[in-house]
Order: sequence, then structure tokens, then C-alpha cells
Amino acid sequence: IEMSLSFEEQIQNANVLLQENELEKSIDNYQEALKLATNDKQKTHLYSVLGRLYQQTRNPESALNSFEAALELCNKKASEENQLEKASLLNNIAAIYTEVDTEKAIENYKAALALFAQMMEGGEAEVIPHLANTQFALAEVYNKKHDFYFAKKYYKEAIKLYERLGDDTYFPL
Repeated sequence: IEMSLSFEEQIQNANVLLQENELEKSIDNYQEALKLATNDKQKTHLYSVLGRLYQQTRNPESALNSFEAALELCNKKASEENQLEKASLLNNIAAIYTEVDTEKAIENYKAALALFAQMMEGGEAEVIPHLANTQFALAEVYNKKHDFYFAKKYYKEAIKLYERLGDDTYFPL
């Protein structure tokens, strides 16, 4: 009879397997941990991790399902604190759609941009790199669609932010 592992043990096993690059096996452990998760915070985190692992194992459909499940849990809480997590999930979803549905990719990147912009207005300068990378990714999708007007617009926005990041006066050391 197999001993049933606790939530913590499943996570530990998954992490060890991950370090040994046994991605498929670590996915199994994370899925078991998910069944044992007791709160939304744990579940959100596990869905995000699973999403990234499915991406690495070339399983975009499962990745999408995982990221969307995580996003659904994030949306249940109307709190400001998980905005960064929400925006990252939207970016992950958009990245998957980039290959199959450019309109959905654009929609998700724009939703992420809106969240990053809100955070910037709230004075959270640390989101600048995320904002820049999202604009760059959005430009790439427009480029892929041969919509060069918008591609250029978002490349320019991204470059402006990247230049700000390179400015030492902006980040006191």
C-alpha cells in the first residue's frame, strides 16, 4: 500500500524532481499537492507552477488551463496585492496564444499592460521592466500579424522604458 504524502511532502518531492530535471514526474507531484491544497493562495501558486512546467514540456493546452485556473482564483480576490501576479498570468496566457490566436494574445497582453500601468500610477517603479517586456511582446504579436503601425508604436514604448531603466539617476544605487 502506498503511503499517502502530506501537502508539504508532495511539494518537497516535486521540488527535488524539478532540480533533477524530471519535469513529468514533478508535474505528477504538483498535481497531487494541488488536490491537498487548503487555500486559494496555495492553489494559485501551484497552478502557476504547473502552467510553466506544461510550457516547458510542450503542452500548451494544459499550460493554458493551469494559468487560466490560477487567474480565476486571482480574480476572486479584488485585492491590490495580487495585481502583479494577475498581470504575469495574463502575460503567460498571451504568450501561449501568440502561437495560435493573435487576437487573444493581444487582448491578454493589453489586460496585463492596463494592470502594470495602474501599478505605475500607484508609484510602483519596480514594474517598469515588466511593463517594458509586455509592450515588447505586444509589439512582436503585431509584427507577426503584419500590423506594423501598432508594432512600431509598442516597440517605441518599450524602448523608452528600457532607456529609463538604463538611466542611473533613475535607480539610485
